[in-house]
Amino acid sequence: MVSETELMREVAALRSSVAQLERAVRRRYRVTLEAAYDQPFLGQAATLFVTVRDELTQQPVADAPVTFVTSWGTLRTVAQLRGQTGTSVITQTGVDGTARVTLRPEVAQWLHSEQQAVLEAFVHELDATAPSPQAVLPTLQQMVGEYRWEPNLQLRQAVDSYFAAHRHQFVDPVNQRNELTAWTTVNATISVTVHEVLAVDADGNQRIGEIAGMALQTLHFRNWLAPWLQVYLETLQSEANFLDMLADEEAAGDAGELLGRAYRTIERYVGKQFGRVGEYTGQQVAKRAVQEFLSTTIAKLPTDTQVNLFPALKVASRTITQEGIHVLTALAQTRTDLRGELQHGAGGVGATQFADLVKR
Repeated sequence: MVSETELMREVAALRSSVAQLERAVRRRYRVTLEAAYDQPFLGQAATLFVTVRDELTQQPVADAPVTFVTSWGTLRTVAQLRGQTGTSVITQTGVDGTARVTLRPEVAQWLHSEQQAVLEAFVHELDATAPSPQAVLPTLQQMVGEYRWEPNLQLRQAVDSYFAAHRHQFVDPVNQRNELTAWTTVNATISVTVHEVLAVDADGNQRIGEIAGMALQTLHFRNWLAPWLQVYLETLQSEANFLDMLADEEAAGDAGELLGRAYRTIERYVGKQFGRVGEYTGQQVAKRAVQEFLSTTIAKLPTDTQVNLFPALKVASRTITQEGIHVLTALAQTRTDLRGELQHGAGGVGATQFADLVKR
């Protein structure tokens, strides 16, 4: 006669066997994830398609809950007439077993649809099959001209947003490199998980179970911004001698007058550049102009003028890129105001007051 204990053991064993059978026959999905193209350019939106099929029947699975997660960038999709945006989004497959999301690279500020359209048209000029930036050098030069064209405000705002998000790569990099030799990429890995649906309530809400399928895809966004910025700087190099006129005999004066003219010349040059990229490249060119002036052109000036001018311009070359042109402008204005006070008041003030002015 079977004891109660043995009977309970047999029941437990049967339950375990049933659970194993349930897991064995549970629906499994074959999930594929594909991109319209796997090497988009930075700034282009990448569209990804996921297809879910039953592993046994190979039939499309409709209404399957799909979760997308990206390691970089921002995903966007529409589910049940509601838009979703973030590093992870949840949607469902359609009757054909597919779902679609859009991945956009990280930007400092989300772009308006007009800005995104202008940027994509701008980047679309690049040959997608080019093996290196050097192969599309004429196009990069043309793109510099388009950015500098004054009416192109929407384009500058879009490019500036990407520049702000990625400028850490360009500002004082540890290792300098020729950006034209090879494409660098920013990689984004997208994972997709599909869950089985256990039940659906009267409102259409799904109760999901275990993961029934997964897929991974890595996109390589080619960074055109770095070689384009290098070409931008090279384009402006011909303008890096704008301080040479300070050494002309007609323009020469005392060190104070020359320094004031140098400050104003730098301010005008940087101020006429458009956009954040224009400001950055203008500052870099102005810095090189000062360095070039100090290494060669300053020798044309009298020795006393050189001695007084050199340290002030040396400080200015650092101020331009580290603090910004506004600091240099304020410094120039302070010098002008102080010089005016000294000239106006030196004849009618006492020694103590004059000493105070000198200290200021």
